[in-house]
Amino acid sequence: MVAEPIGGGLPQPGPVTLPTRRRESFLSNRQIGHRARAAFGFTCAEVMVVAFIMVVVSAIALPFTQGVFYMYRLRAAATNAALTIQATRYHAIMQSYPYQIAFSATTNSYQILSEVPPANTFSNVGGAIPIDPGGVSTVNATTTFQFSPGGTVTLVGGSMPATFMITNPSGTKTITVSSVGDVTVTP
Repeated sequence: MVAEPIGGGLPQPGPVTLPTRRRESFLSNRQIGHRARAAFGFTCAEVMVVAFIMVVVSAIALPFTQGVFYMYRLRAAATNAALTIQATRYHAIMQSYPYQIAFSATTNSYQILSEVPPANTFSNVGGAIPIDPGGVSTVNATTTFQFSPGGTVTLVGGSMPATFMITNPSGTKTITVSSVGDVTVTP
């Protein structure tokens, strides 16, 4: 039956027919065999084998990651010491009065000191700062550098160039300071 247009020439809808759906057959749990059902999960033995493999791989990787951790800590401690020496020298030049930096082997820390005029002795600037906050790296000898307002560096109780070492389980870094303030770090 064809609908005739009403009013504005639009066709009127006819009866709606839905397409027929095919019935799909699904297998019930009873129709699935024992082997096919086992594929949906893991047995306890399989889980234990995977866990054992993960433990073995972790045990192999742990010493490697710990060595890398120590290497980065040593590099950070040596870089921090070198940059602090340079920054202290720049402070002496900018402020126009002497500064010192003392690296302590007993506390594995450094202390910055200044001699602000009219004082005749050095006084602490802030507190002592650890070489390595984690306590892994150590300084081999107590070393004190003095910086003049003219930019020269002297080793208190020694001669220039001066060296000291920072050590941890991954190795040693040697820091060398020249009389004009050049600082080098060598592996």
